[in-house]
Amino acid sequence: ATSATKTAALEAALKTAETVSAASARAVADAKAEKDSIIAAYARRHEVKVNQAAAMNASLEKAREEAKALGARLARAEEAAALEKRRSEDAAASLEAMTREKDAAKAACDKVNAELARSLDAARVEKTERDKEIGALRSSL
Repeated sequence: ATSATKTAALEAALKTAETVSAASARAVADAKAEKDSIIAAYARRHEVKVNQAAAMNASLEKAREEAKALGARLARAEEAAALEKRRSEDAAASLEAMTREKDAAKAACDKVNAELARSLDAARVEKTERDKEIGALRSSL
């Protein structure tokens, strides 16, 4: 009877251990699934941010090209104004109009450059924040 009691006790302990082990395995699987879900969500957010940064970079590049074109236009306007002045003193009225165009182009250039500087600062701040998020996620994993 003692042997049967010990066997029954051992079988009960084994079933308890198996139950605990199964529960632990489920908890580990749930934790892994949650970790994978968090990583996937972060990856999706990161991909969106990367796409946004790429769009911002494309926009910034377009603005740079426009600024370059405006700079070239400004240079051409200055050359034309100088040529006009050398050709004739009678062209003073025309020269004034070109100078106004030059000033408008320079103001537009300055405005674009200021916008570029603000966009670049914002992109740097966003990159710094993303880098902090990445670091925090890496350290939490």
